[in-house]
Order: sequence, then structure tokens, then C-alpha cells
Amino acid sequence: MVNNKPVTPGDNRAMARLILALPSALRPDALFPTLPAAAPGLDKLLRRGDPLVPAQSLTGLACRFLGLPDEAAPPVAALTALGDGLEGTSGYWLRLDPGYLEPGMGGLMFTPASRLDLGLEEARALADSLRPYWEESGAGGRLLVPAAGRWYVTLDTDPDLVTTPLDRIGADYLTPHLPRGRGAMAWMRRVNEAQMVLHDHPVNRAREAAGRAPINGLWLWGGGRCPALPAQPGTLLGSDEDILALARGAGARAGPLPDTADGIGDARTLAVLPSLDDGHTLADTLADLDRRWFAPLLAALRLGRRAELELHLADRAVRLTPASAWRLWR
Repeated sequence: MVNNKPVTPGDNRAMARLILALPSALRPDALFPTLPAAAPGLDKLLRRGDPLVPAQSLTGLACRFLGLPDEAAPPVAALTALGDGLEGTSGYWLRLDPGYLEPGMGGLMFTPASRLDLGLEEARALADSLRPYWEESGAGGRLLVPAAGRWYVTLDTDPDLVTTPLDRIGADYLTPHLPRGRGAMAWMRRVNEAQMVLHDHPVNRAREAAGRAPINGLWLWGGGRCPALPAQPGTLLGSDEDILALARGAGARAGPLPDTADGIGDARTLAVLPSLDDGHTLADTLADLDRRWFAPLLAALRLGRRAELELHLADRAVRLTPASAWRLWR
């Protein structure tokens, strides 16, 4: 009898030769019906694999892969700070990432700076306008900007916040994901006042005059002290700069994604494929990924050339072995 009960991946990391993630802003009910025709290889992998408990976000999946705390709010700020060349091993670190706040029918929505072509000089000019308030008033610790889309606040004490990873929000409204905890009200007041400073900043006036979205919002997340670094962190490949910074900070090998699955070696690897977003040619994108990734991986499993594959897509995650790849009845 086949057991279809989802299980949480364990710590036997030597077995996990390849973990493949396909982030998507699409709802599962819009995505999965397109798979049989557009991506038959991916469809077969999902049907034949044993279900896993999916990670709550790409950040959470990367933490699980690296052997770091896999929590609803993983303390990644200190590690991404290390990956950005900062000294993240002491004190409490928070991410204070910039982006675009816009109203929707059900509340505010947030687009991170990584999708808004924000330059480092622009980012530092915006941050400089916040420093007299943020640092000199003692309101919120030092503000550091090593990368355009990754801003940091350093503190001596725990601010008592529970936050949501930025990549978990997706296309949701912000209200369900706002910080919680005893310090949340005071910190959100600080953030709101800082956003008012950004509202009429010369950088934003220039961006709007050029038809670009202003940087009028800030998102707190990833808070905590630096966790113990993993002994064997593995290899992480992709183009998501947040995840690559996390990998570098944890001591993992981080690099670009190869063009095809054939470019993945035998080392334990997490490969993050390009995100699927609404408004693009979904069927063509899936067909291309199926040709270069999913169909070759299915064939490699069936021939015993891959010991194990984990696949994470939207709210579904599966594990496959050479034996499960032959479940033709599924």
C-alpha cells in the first residue's frame, strides 16, 4: 500500500542530491491545470513523488537546505549581512528592505526593490535621509546599506518582533503579514514615520518623472542573532540575490543557475529556477523549463543517474527516487 501522508524532510542531507525550487506568484489552482499539456515532465514528477511538507517560503527552504533553523520567521538578516560583507556575527540584526507600497482593493501591497531597478546610489541617498531620524534619535539602531535592495538595522537588544519573510508575502496584501510581538507597535510607528520621509524625496521625484515606481515603503523581517553556521552547507544555484547572499553568509557555494539540468553535478545542491509570474506566457515558459529541466531529470531518475530529487512548487513538494520515477500508474 502506498503511503501518501506528507512527511517533513529529515536531516539525512547526504541523500538529498538535488532540491529544485520553482517560485511562483501564481495561485496553485491557476498553475497546476496547465501542467499536463505545457510541462508533462513536471506533471509526472509531481504525480509520482512522495509528498513532503512544503517550506513556508523560499527563504525557509534555503534555511532547511543549509541546516539552519527552519521557522516561520527564520533569523536570516545576520547571515545575509555576512554574505554582503558586513560583520553579522554579533548583535541583533534586522532587514529593513525598501520597496513600493501601492493600495489595492483589499489593502496595501508591496513590491520589493529587486523588481524595481533600484540603483545602489539611489538606495544610499534614500537611506541617508532616514539616518538623522533613525540613528541620531536613538529610535532604531544603525542603518546599513551594502546592497540596493538589502538594508539592515543593527541593535544591541532583541526588539521582540515576529516578522514575515519578504518572499512569503508574494502578491498578498500586507495586513496579515505585519510584524507581531510586544515591540511591533513601536517599530511600525518608526517605519511609518520613515516612509513619510521617503514620500517626497528627490530620488523618488526623479523616479516618478521618469515613469518609474517610487521607493516609498520599508519591510521589517529576518530579525535575530547569527545562528551557528552549518558544517556542510552544500551548493546553492540561482539568480535570487537574497538567497545567494544567505548562502554566502552560511559558507555555501553560491553561483548562477546552469542552462539545463545536465549542468548540475553530484554535489548536494539547491537549484532555484526562475520565478513564474502572472502576465507572462505561462505555457511557453513551462514548456521551456520542462525541456531543459523537468523531462531530463525524470529521465535521469528512471535511469538511476540521480539518487534523489526534491521538487518544491507553489504549495506542493515531493521527493522522488529512481523507484518512484517508474510509478507509471500515477
